[in-house]
Amino acid sequence: MMSRVKAWLNEGDYEVRIFTARAADPAQVSKVKDWLGRNGLAGLAITNIKDTDMVELWDDKAVRLERNTGKVCDGCANAERGTAGFSHRHFTLRDVEQHTDC
Repeated sequence: MMSRVKAWLNEGDYEVRIFTARAADPAQVSKVKDWLGRNGLAGLAITNIKDTDMVELWDDKAVRLERNTGKVCDGCANAERGTAGFSHRHFTLRDVEQHTDC
């Protein structure tokens, strides 16, 4: 992910923000800033608030839903453990009754 973010920044076509629950605590924001600085990503915005202009959100625990329905997309519903899109919950997404392609 670090390589991906740095590539986006080098291309210059993207605004990249760090989206983390830690941003709710000012003491944690300074720790995130320090980490970003040590890893060549100083100056990125840090937030815990979704933005209506946001194009994408990348996360290791996200499950994609069909917009405005709450239905899990087939790609996520059919993902196997250890592959992109799999949710590490106590149940598999195959246990979710309603899902569709999105």
